[in-house]
Amino acid sequence: MSEHTTDKRAREASRRQFLQAGAALAGGSAMAGVAGSTALAEQGNNLPPNVPEWMKAPGEAMGSQPYGTPSVHEKGVVKNISKTLPQYISASGRTPLQELDGIITPNGLFYERHHGGVPTIDPAEHRLMLHGMVDRPLLFTMEDIRRFPSQSRIHFIECSGNPVYTKPYGKTASDLVGLVSCAEWTGVPLKTVLDEAGLQAGAKWIVAEGADAAALTRSIPIEKCLDDAMLVYSQNGERLRPQQGYPLRLLYGSQIDHHAAVRRPEADHARLSRDHRACLERSRQDQKRGGLARRGQELAAGRTPGAGADARAHALPAALALGRQPRGDPKPRHR
Repeated sequence: MSEHTTDKRAREASRRQFLQAGAALAGGSAMAGVAGSTALAEQGNNLPPNVPEWMKAPGEAMGSQPYGTPSVHEKGVVKNISKTLPQYISASGRTPLQELDGIITPNGLFYERHHGGVPTIDPAEHRLMLHGMVDRPLLFTMEDIRRFPSQSRIHFIECSGNPVYTKPYGKTASDLVGLVSCAEWTGVPLKTVLDEAGLQAGAKWIVAEGADAAALTRSIPIEKCLDDAMLVYSQNGERLRPQQGYPLRLLYGSQIDHHAAVRRPEADHARLSRDHRACLERSRQDQKRGGLARRGQELAAGRTPGAGADARAHALPAALALGRQPRGDPKPRHR
């Protein structure tokens, strides 16, 4: 027998052994696959290879939810609200960041911070009052605001209380930095509204006052107002929610504020002044006279300052004195 024939037979033997070993492995894998499938089927009737229940019958009729809600299987994804706060009128709720995907925060999970509870404001009776150093003091209805050309921008908002200043051991992302959220905002540039009223050359600051029970005020440099500040009425394609300033919210970015990088309170009044420092002194004097204390007592008693209340204290309800109204300013007229 030649050496060539011997080598050929050896190669054929090795090939048969390889194929036999491969067949044995394939058979073992198939048996393991069947066993695995059986185990999965035993664990849940809706798992492969079974036909799941939701494929055996139609689901809910279309229209059963006029306003869509998340799946029942996502019921645990809710705002992070502490259950040990002493009160919930001046408090905050955090976004569950660790449960979300992407950069846009759903409206129902957007963080919130309140100083006087969540107001229920009738948009038909809500007005934006603009007066001070303008040629035409005006009162805008919500319909007036929505008639202006709109813009949509994506901005995130973060509270100055973010993050918490405690050790993060064992906490979630929401516990640590949940006072931040991002949304698409739709509204009208504040500059457009100021131009409508006729902004005067000497105006340096705008003072915005919220329309909730806290009636917080914020002073904003006029340069910022003419840059990217907006009066927004929609968030992520729908009207603002009450927790986010319904029906109108003043939004301005890229600026650190005492309570948030972008303020929440509804812009109910807007006053323009040459020098907001004069109002700081006036507020100190008002505090000495007890005007702010009187308003605090009225709010605590559930009353809103009306006739007979100190008009200046009503316009500047907090210790933050942010602007002044020039003397002799005419009453705003309806637009």
